Amino acid sequence: ADEYRVFKRLFDAFKAAAFSDVQKVDSKWRRYALNWLEPRLQQLANEVAGKALTASRTAYNAGFYGKLWSMDASTVPDAPLTITNAPPMTVDIADWYEAYVNEADRGTLALRALTNRAVSEGLTLNQAILRIGRELGIGRDPRGVFYRMQIQTRTNVMHYFNQGGIEAFKAQLPRLQEAESVPSQLLAGIEFVSSRDGRVCNLCQNLDGMTWPPEALLTTEVLQ
Repeated sequence: ADEYRVFKRLFDAFKAAAFSDVQKVDSKWRRYALNWLEPRLQQLANEVAGKALTASRTAYNAGFYGKLWSMDASTVPDAPLTITNAPPMTVDIADWYEAYVNEADRGTLALRALTNRAVSEGLTLNQAILRIGRELGIGRDPRGVFYRMQIQTRTNVMHYFNQGGIEAFKAQLPRLQEAESVPSQLLAGIEFVSSRDGRVCNLCQNLDGMTWPPEALLTTEVLQ
């Protein structure tokens, strides 16, 4: 919802920009529209990336401490757990922001093609603005920039939530490796569960439902 408000603010500001003297959608209007939109779309990408990073850090900590609580609540009293602070979340900040800027660049290319068609087709100003809104993702169009960034954000948030849980399990590894197996009272198995809706990415969709035995926690496959 927070990301959508960012896109909606951009679109509302675009509609409110100085179009009062525009008589038709022509090359002059196209240059004005693109000069107004393109730098703001780049700024928006960085803003969304920052919000997504904050949400992912929160999810990471929730995954870590939530998993510790879950293990503590579900194990027998004499099953000792290693309780510790969450290790720092590992993320390449430059790559993180670049991924969102790349989506903005993709949107910019689409807007250039869209406005060019608007001129050649002789669209009215309102028709052109509505098409721009759809490309931005306003109006709940799954093809828009907003939804492409949202898929990225949802994937990141869920990844780091799960990574936090894995780190909680990893904190138990020294004791588990001493026992050479994962005690059944600590973990029954590992299953990958996606959000199971139309906006899940292909990678997560293909992994949905995959399971591993608890001993897989002692290997690098699941931890990666």
